[in-house]
Amino acid sequence: MPDNSILFFIIFPIVGIFTGFLSGMFGIGGSIIIIPALYMIFDKIGIPKSELMHFSIGTAFSIMIFTSITNTVSHIKLGNTMPGIIAKMIPSLIAGVIIGTWSIKYIGSESLKKIFASFLILIAIDLFIKLSKRIRKSETPCPKTLPFAGIIIGSISGLMGIGGGSIVIPFLLFLGYETRKVIGTSAVLTLPIALTGAAISALHMIDIHTSVPMSLGFIYFPALLTISAFCVISVPIGAKTLGFIPQERARQIFAILLFITSLRMFFF
Repeated sequence: MPDNSILFFIIFPIVGIFTGFLSGMFGIGGSIIIIPALYMIFDKIGIPKSELMHFSIGTAFSIMIFTSITNTVSHIKLGNTMPGIIAKMIPSLIAGVIIGTWSIKYIGSESLKKIFASFLILIAIDLFIKLSKRIRKSETPCPKTLPFAGIIIGSISGLMGIGGGSIVIPFLLFLGYETRKVIGTSAVLTLPIALTGAAISALHMIDIHTSVPMSLGFIYFPALLTISAFCVISVPIGAKTLGFIPQERARQIFAILLFITSLRMFFF
């Protein structure tokens, strides 16, 4: 078990800074970094193996609230959002997250880890070889496609503990929207996903009795508070960095990040 001072003053801050920077740059909630990191950390500090992935997901959702608020403000200021798409997707996203998050207590921790890793590999491959490179000039959303997509994306986000960026971004890129607008829109959509996921994760305390101290449901507060504080600092830096990277390069970096993370999930 690592020394608490190392956790609070070195490990958690590093995770927070790295996650916040990538969240700002790619419009994601950061869970693709947070969840693997927390899984390894929680395993070392003695959280029961049967609850490792559940605590990783619940805590990641809570951290995403803080990263997504900062992320949303940063991208709105930079003009990187599409309000019409956001308005159409939020209600169905919330409904999907409720379904997905409430389901995780019925799935084993090891199974959740493998599902999560497999999902990231598929998204990474799709980003590299299948996405359309068209740039659509109109920002008018399709009223039939977006709500349906929101349900699917929300359900997967709730089950995997992700902010939805790893699905929202490929989906909107496939429709042909500009990369920077897609990333900013994804950042805004992460907030309702994170709020809903964190609330459901906390409500699991009603029927899940855990021996983990300083926790509520599947949320571990020491990690939540420390990582969130450093995420908030680094998110605006990542958002500003996006403006200096070519659109195609940003998409490739995002795909590589997902692929590396998924491989790490399979082997730790």
